[in-house]
Order: sequence, then C-alpha cells, then structure tokens
Amino acid sequence: MPGMQVKVLEKAVHILELLARSNKGLRLKDVAVSLSLNKTTALRILRVLESHNLATRDGANAFALGTRVFWWGTRYQRRFRLLRLVRPCLERL
Repeated sequence: MPGMQVKVLEKAVHILELLARSNKGLRLKDVAVSLSLNKTTALRILRVLESHNLATRDGANAFALGTRVFWWGTRYQRRFRLLRLVRPCLERL
C-alpha cells in the first residue's frame, strides 16, 4: 500500500527474505551489505528477530531463520488443509 509503509518493518521483512534465500547462515556484514543497511540498524533488527525466534545465530555468529518462521509455515499449511477438507462439505449445503 503506497504511503502506508513502516520503514523498520519493511527492513525486517527484507532481512527475513534474505535469510530465507540463504542456504547457509549470513553474517551481520553480509546482511548489511546485501540490503544497504547500516550495520547497527541491521544488528538491532536481527536482535529483535532473534528475541522472537524469527532469526537464530550459530556459533560462528551467522544468522539464519528461526524456529518461529517454521511454526508460521505449519500454521499456514494447516489452514489450507482444513479449507480443502471443509470446502466440499460447504459446497453440498
């Protein structure tokens, strides 16, 4: 929606998308450079994402998607499985 952007949320979404595309963890510098972010800004956002289990950090300080993202994915899939089961019943009514 034009004019309805929350800049920090936009940046967080871009970070999550970058982590999702990565086959391995990304270091802070990689995240900042890839998204043209200040390292401090990228680190603050990553720490918030970490605190909500949306990002995780390994022993080498590389960031990856956290378990909460996978939980969201299973919720999403469950919703559509239920719709596939319920829709035929509703169509018969």
